[in-house]
Amino acid sequence: MSLINAPLKGDSVEPNPRKHRGWIVGAVIFAVFCIGVLILIVMPSEKPTTSEILADSYDTLISHYKSLTELQQDDFWKNAQGETVTWSGKVDEVRKGEILVETKSGNRFKAYFTNQDDELLKIDKGDDITLRGELFQRANLIHNWGIRNVEIVN
Repeated sequence: MSLINAPLKGDSVEPNPRKHRGWIVGAVIFAVFCIGVLILIVMPSEKPTTSEILADSYDTLISHYKSLTELQQDDFWKNAQGETVTWSGKVDEVRKGEILVETKSGNRFKAYFTNQDDELLKIDKGDDITLRGELFQRANLIHNWGIRNVEIVN
């Protein structure tokens, strides 16, 4: 405060509420912002359910599965095993009772058929195919993911 505007002896000095209003508004805005950031950091994001993941493509399943810890993979498999999936890709190999299919991203899965070799004879390597079946085998060092009781969708 400068001497020119200084109150004289005996003058009363009353606080100016307008001076503090801007500071208070700024403090409130900052507090709301901080609370919002904390909520975003602390609250977990919604994870897709097993059913939602299986309803999507095979590549979505693989991407999700690889992002999990070993313990989470085991839990995911318990929920996924036996579920019906519909997957698409290009035929890589046709053998008696099975087709090996490769997706656009290069992932592979096996489809196992029962007594449908006449139908399998009509399928050529490189054909685009969509299959629906029961998820029964997860990938390991020896096997690809597998579906059985397969129906050719197209």
